[in-house]
Amino acid sequence: MALSERIPTFVEVIPQLLAHLKIKYISLASQSAGTIYALNLLSRHSEMLSPTNPCVTFFSPWAHQSHTGISFLALAAILPNPLLDHWNQITGFMINRAQPAFAASGGAISAARSAFKSKTATGEQKEEEERKCLSGYGMDLEMKKEAENLQFKYLFEENTRGANDEARLCLKSTTGTSWHACENYEECVKSLAEVWERKIQEGATQLRVNIILPEEDIMVGEKGMRYFDECWKKEACGKGIDVKVTKLKGTDHDTTASASEGAIQAMFAEAMAPRS
Repeated sequence: MALSERIPTFVEVIPQLLAHLKIKYISLASQSAGTIYALNLLSRHSEMLSPTNPCVTFFSPWAHQSHTGISFLALAAILPNPLLDHWNQITGFMINRAQPAFAASGGAISAARSAFKSKTATGEQKEEEERKCLSGYGMDLEMKKEAENLQFKYLFEENTRGANDEARLCLKSTTGTSWHACENYEECVKSLAEVWERKIQEGATQLRVNIILPEEDIMVGEKGMRYFDECWKKEACGKGIDVKVTKLKGTDHDTTASASEGAIQAMFAEAMAPRS
């Protein structure tokens, strides 16, 4: 599939898939680069959300490097296109050889950084991590670490070349890498606000937007998190969209949606709860 067709195909296929599965309404959630897909789906098919409890959740939302100041991504964006054909191999090497057992979406850079970053946890902190792991995953930290080792080992034994085009899309580094409806986040939010203003006037329920930010995000940075947050300020969203921003202490770009952090459980509970 041509890279230029990636998002349009997704937006076209999802409603057909849901119809096939006889699913009438959904709540949207995305993590990292999934932000691009979620915003396009929301912009084109807002009718798929529940009419009484419409909500979307962005975990560690992605922002383009032009808004984040992340230098290694800015450099990656100007690499000759053929070099990105090896992005998956670099990521696989860093995950499974240089620094195994860490969450995947941060890619090779997160692994390289964590290899040189020392974290000394107190006994109380270790106990809390253990408790959260048992509560979220039903296993202790050591077993979870072993499971992650195997997960990423097996993952990169498969063909992962699709990640190369995903990198091109995130960086918008080659021809055909438009983000379509969310090419400009500010304009996208403005357009959504206009849609939901009309919906409210017709008696619909406010769109609830939950933004879950990590304490530290090497892929987007403090500047990128602040940029995404500012795109959804009250003055931009109007009366039709209600936004809640949560920053999860102790998390990074990869772990905001971790079952041990509780945000994903809260998302499901909120999606199922009747709106007061």
